[in-house]
Amino acid sequence: MHHVDEMSVPHTLTTVESQSAVWIAGGNLARHEAVGEAYNPEQMRRIVASVHGRTDVVLPAWLVPEPQNPHDPQAVWIWMLGGKVGYLPRELAAQWSPILARFRARYDLAVACQAQIDPPSAANQGGFGVAVWLPALPAAHPSVPRPPPPVAARPAVAVSPRPAPAAPPSEQLSKTLAALAAAKKELESVEEALEVQSFGFYRPRYGFESSAEYVARLKAIKDEQQALIKTDKAAP
Repeated sequence: MHHVDEMSVPHTLTTVESQSAVWIAGGNLARHEAVGEAYNPEQMRRIVASVHGRTDVVLPAWLVPEPQNPHDPQAVWIWMLGGKVGYLPRELAAQWSPILARFRARYDLAVACQAQIDPPSAANQGGFGVAVWLPALPAAHPSVPRPPPPVAARPAVAVSPRPAPAAPPSEQLSKTLAALAAAKKELESVEEALEVQSFGFYRPRYGFESSAEYVARLKAIKDEQQALIKTDKAAP
């Protein structure tokens, strides 16, 4: 879609016919003949009478967009001296209608420009016409849709491989096995002692081959003690 910035169009804010307005002006104005004047003969006669039929008198013309027009929603009609006199040509209206709407939205004011009476012509069915003066519009460039911004690629996350479980050193393994064997042997000794105690036995604490030798030794010790008592050699 073509778009012309309204601020690039030469204009000024002033008073036109006792009301504030956006006045289209500039040094590079072009003359454009209106259309449809023949459909408003009474208003045209009033305008011609006001200037006494002179075609060199400059008059203000209001440019009013008509978006509700059933034949052309971009139509722009021309209002002069309190009445409608015609329209801008269709192609010209298509260029100016959005500009006029943006001027109105920006300033909340109507837009006016210079106009003159056209002498009678066949185009106006032998009657007078109206011509408006408008500046040449800046070259309009089609608005090209901007491509979406590139999506930044997510940086690759380096994944470190899990280290393989280290094999235990042979020296450590040997110590572990030796400690396990010693603990097992100690456990067997304890279990054996518990088993003997459970039956009322005890391990001999002296180096006798049999119980008879143990009894004989006890008797000899008692005899020695009695002999020491008789000879008063026993310790008190």
